[in-house]
Amino acid sequence: MNGKIENAYLFPGWLQRIKNYKNYKGADIWIKDLNRDIGVRYIVGHSLGATYALLKFNNDKEKNFILVNPLMPKRSLSQNFLRLLKLLFSKEFNLSKVFDGSLLIFSFHLPRIISLLKVDLFELLEKIPKENITVIRGINDRFFCDNESAEFIRKKGFNLIEASGVGHNWSAKLDEIIAGLVK
Repeated sequence: MNGKIENAYLFPGWLQRIKNYKNYKGADIWIKDLNRDIGVRYIVGHSLGATYALLKFNNDKEKNFILVNPLMPKRSLSQNFLRLLKLLFSKEFNLSKVFDGSLLIFSFHLPRIISLLKVDLFELLEKIPKENITVIRGINDRFFCDNESAEFIRKKGFNLIEASGVGHNWSAKLDEIIAGLVK
């Protein structure tokens, strides 16, 4: 895939920078809050960024949401913390993409992270027409959007796309899938 996906706006995953998602306009929500209209129809949220995006825009019935490896179903803080540790110590975790290798900024955003982890994503999704929601899950995500999550998403009746060869982190295959959805 070449070039930016112009009609989508991305909210990055936990402590990721928008520059790590080369094909999107977006907001560095882990640096500052977004307080403006984004002017596009498609909102893409990755991981915890999906929760942030839904909190900001769930009342806008004109938006279409593409949630990539969202944190569903709701789990306790301790469960999410254990899953996070599992990710941090996996081969999939790339420290160089987390604020250029500095985890110091994590402490400044810990309250935001905790508040987002407390959100029940499904309650927000119930406010949005199902035809405006697509969930993309990396089949190899063993951390947050795992097989249990996929089953939950299917049971709730959301459009679920399972990307083979993809884990929790972003990949070029996700760009291809999203480009097809936002045509």
